[in-house]
Amino acid sequence: MTPESEWLAANRESYRGQWVALDGGTLLASGANARQVFAEVAGHQPLPLVVFVPPAETEMLRGKEKRNDLRIREGRVLPGD
Repeated sequence: MTPESEWLAANRESYRGQWVALDGGTLLASGANARQVFAEVAGHQPLPLVVFVPPAETEMLRGKEKRNDLRIREGRVLPGD
């Protein structure tokens, strides 16, 4: 497991619905807006990993509970059933 993966596993709940920029296991920036996070780490070397931490595992969507899973089919990412 990479340091970034370990950080995400340990801190995911605190950053749900936000973008995070990581250098190894160190958080460099976080926020609800990707542009803001990228701007905060512009020029940082090495380039950090910037990822979106999805909201809760399940969310209400059009009155129905739907898992936030993704599947890959024929090279395309599709929402889970």
